[in-house]
Order: sequence, then C-alpha cells, then structure tokens
Amino acid sequence: MSTPAGWYPQPDGQQRYWDGQQWTENFAPGVSPGTPEGISSETAPGAARKNWFLRHKVLTAIGAVLLLGIFSSLGNLGTKSEPVADVATKTVATSQAPNQSAEDLAAAQAADKVAADKAAADKVASDKAAADKAAADKASAAAAAKKAAVLSFSGKGSDVVKFKKPISDTMLVTTTWTGGDSNNTIYSLDGSGKETDLLVNTIGSYHGSSIINKSEGETTAAFKVEGNGSWKVTVKPIAQANRWDGTKPLSGAGDGVIIVKDVFTGLDSLKFTSTHAEGNITVYGLGNNEDLIVNDIANFSGKYLVPEGVVLLQISSDGRWNLSKV
Repeated sequence: MSTPAGWYPQPDGQQRYWDGQQWTENFAPGVSPGTPEGISSETAPGAARKNWFLRHKVLTAIGAVLLLGIFSSLGNLGTKSEPVADVATKTVATSQAPNQSAEDLAAAQAADKVAADKAAADKVASDKAAADKAAADKASAAAAAKKAAVLSFSGKGSDVVKFKKPISDTMLVTTTWTGGDSNNTIYSLDGSGKETDLLVNTIGSYHGSSIINKSEGETTAAFKVEGNGSWKVTVKPIAQANRWDGTKPLSGAGDGVIIVKDVFTGLDSLKFTSTHAEGNITVYGLGNNEDLIVNDIANFSGKYLVPEGVVLLQISSDGRWNLSKV
C-alpha cells in the first residue's frame, strides 16, 4: 500500500510535499498531522539532507575547497620549517629595501647634479675662451689694420714725397720739425701736382696735426716739403685723432685735430681761450660742411656757436689754448 500524497513534517520544522511516489522539491512552513506510511522519520531527514546538497551545489563546492585548504595547511605543519634567523634576515632585508632604493635615488640625483654643474662650468669656460679669442682676434685685426694704414715719411730740408698710391680717405697728418730757422711749410698735392691744402706753416721747430682730403672727392698723391732742418710726417686714419666728450675742459698747444662727434647740438657753444700766442688763431668745424668757428689774433677768450653736425674741430695756433662746452 502506497503512502498517499500530501504535506509531511521534516526535521527542520518545515513541511514537504510527498506526491505518492517520492519527495518533491516543494516546501511549506508549519506542521501537518503525520508522516507517510512506509517512510520513517530517519528516512525523511536523510532524504532531506541528500536533497539539500543537491539543491545547494555551489555552497557544497565552496565547502569542499575550504576543507581542501585546511587539510593542506595541516600537512605543511609536518614539513621542515624555515630557520628563524633566515626569516629575520629576510624581514630586515625586506624592510631595508625601500631605504636602499631611496639611497640609490639620492646618489643618482647627486651624480646628475655634479654632472650638470660640470657641464655648466664647462660651458662658461668655453664661452669665455671663445669671447677671449674673439677679442684677441679683433685686437689683432685692428692692430694689423692700424699698422697697414699708417704711413711714415722723414727727411731733411726741402723734398717732394710721392705716395705709392693716392689717398682718398680723410686722414690725420702729424708733423714734427726740428732745427732750422727759416719758414717751413708742407703742402698736400693731388695727382696733377696741384696744391690742395697748407698743412704746416711755421718758423723753426714745430709739432702739430692737420687733415688731408677734408672734402668728398679730394685725393692726395704727394707732399711738398719746403724749409730746412729735419722733419717727420705720419699719416693715420682720422679715427686715431684725440677724442673729446665735452664733459670737462680740454687744453692743448699748437695745431690740433679733435673728434667731437655728438658733443654739440642745437645752440651749444664752444668757449675758446688763447694764450701765449702771437699769430692768427682759427678753429674750423668739419661735418656736413667746413665752418669757420673761431678767427682771432694772439691772446683772447670768447664763446662761439658750433653748427649742428660738426664731428671734427681743426685748430690752428702758435700758442696754447683751452676749450669747454657751454
């Protein structure tokens, strides 16, 4: 006789449905009046347990893995353990590793700084060496140009000094004459032998400077020297003349040439004082034009307007002079 279908109590306090042949997966809370005939109370729990594992396959698998891990750990307890000293050593090494890395990083950064500082110092030294070489080359070139541009002639008594090549640039001519008691003169001559400028006109000893080729298009091919005694004439670029910036008074004697570029503008005037002189005293301003600024005799003092654009002053005097900007 088969047990009729119905709800029957389970060990966990729930009810489960018996379909007349077997237990179903249908559960319900509460307690019903009995247990199916032919099914013992032991059978129902066992069946319930069996069916619980079937219903909870994922949990069953997880439990198996956990048990396997526990058994594996228990097995390892029986193996030879690592010496305490080795463990301590590894622990110290592990704890020191970050510090060692920091030290290595600091050392690398220090090395990089030393290298960078050396590179910077090398660059400074290299730049200085290059600048020094450039300055030396410039000075050498200037000295060579100066030497090449300077012409020097000397003699005694009257003579005609011919240049190997006519000069067309504005040049500074400095003359020194010693001995002799006659009138001594030097004229510049162009290529046809025509006198262009009276450079020296003195009696006896003399030292002074003048200019050749003051106007555009002029050329000088020779000097005509007349007088007695010994003389020496030097021809230099006009840039080698004395310079005056106008900030302080300037004194001199005899004939002279002075560079005054950018000193006089607008209504700026020149105060000129002549002493220990006997002859005619003149001051010419050279720039855009040739302007006569001072023209007087012997000893005097006065203020004279300087035309704008004057870059050179040419002084002719047989005494001493003093000039200042006012």
